[in-house]
Amino acid sequence: MTSITDVAEKAKVSTATVSRVLNKKDNLIPISKETKQKVLKAAEELDYHPNILARSLAQKKSQTIGLIVPNIANPFFSQITKGVEDVTSKEKYNVILCDTDEKEEREIEYLNILRGRWVDSLIFSGAKEEKTATHILDTGKRIPIVGIDREVDGPFSYSVLLDNVKGGYEATKYLLKLGHRRIGLICGGRKLPHIKNIIQREEGYQQALKEYGIKFIPSLLVEGNLEVEGGKEAAKKLLSLSPPPTAIFALNDLMAIGALNYLKEKRIRVPEEISLIGFDDIPMVSLTEPALTTMAQPTYEMGAAAAKMSLKVIAGKIPKRKRLILKATLIIRSSCKEPTENSQRI
Repeated sequence: MTSITDVAEKAKVSTATVSRVLNKKDNLIPISKETKQKVLKAAEELDYHPNILARSLAQKKSQTIGLIVPNIANPFFSQITKGVEDVTSKEKYNVILCDTDEKEEREIEYLNILRGRWVDSLIFSGAKEEKTATHILDTGKRIPIVGIDREVDGPFSYSVLLDNVKGGYEATKYLLKLGHRRIGLICGGRKLPHIKNIIQREEGYQQALKEYGIKFIPSLLVEGNLEVEGGKEAAKKLLSLSPPPTAIFALNDLMAIGALNYLKEKRIRVPEEISLIGFDDIPMVSLTEPALTTMAQPTYEMGAAAAKMSLKVIAGKIPKRKRLILKATLIIRSSCKEPTENSQRI
């Protein structure tokens, strides 16, 4: 294996000079352009790659950030990951991506692995919402943590969150302003109590109903499982009610797509016979027929903001706020309209 000494001998310079050139640390002692070119050419010809582990031990930094997400197959977390990687790559940081598959035991295992790899910080979206979980608190004592779409506690812990209550409120208010009064809700937070953001969206739904003087009807709230199939089964239950809702609000887009699939199977027209709105604005919802109205989360921006916050903490700069809260935006497409006589006849 080629060493830094081999590069120094070939370039006919000291190992210290090679180190400063390759690590771009020539600000204190300037290095001539000619010397830089000699070192870079020698490193290329010898196919030299720095020993990351050795450098980490020497500098006590690995130039690496750990990223833990519960399900990378979910487009929501894919966009967050892209936001994280776009920011970190510009600062020459590497990202180790860990997908827990929403299993807490895998989450704990990954935390142990990342600590062993000397990651400089951790960006974390946990399998559970529990911000005071022992394994998170323990990790936060050793390395900085930025929770993304999850809130974490600890002296070196920060969070990038969405105002989910406001998002749920705005989606419901939009349907109410169209004239809907019997609005079905496909949730997922009651059977999955650790997913706090879903429960908060339900709170927003309840707030909007109260503002309009509409009594909450428990039968209009049906559990999904945050996946397409769960949305399909929930829509089936809502459409079996008498009378059925004139509109459905699914608390994430995957469940909204499942609901749309069921309505198509039953040849129930959207939005002519029933309106449908989702939450997230994952890429595929603009391609459905009809295109889905939804509350857009700034997922890429959330990932980018978490990465910037993480890099700031690594650099020893304490962010002004421990919690950064972003807002969802209503994206109006083709799946909602005012209720008609057909809406009452399903």
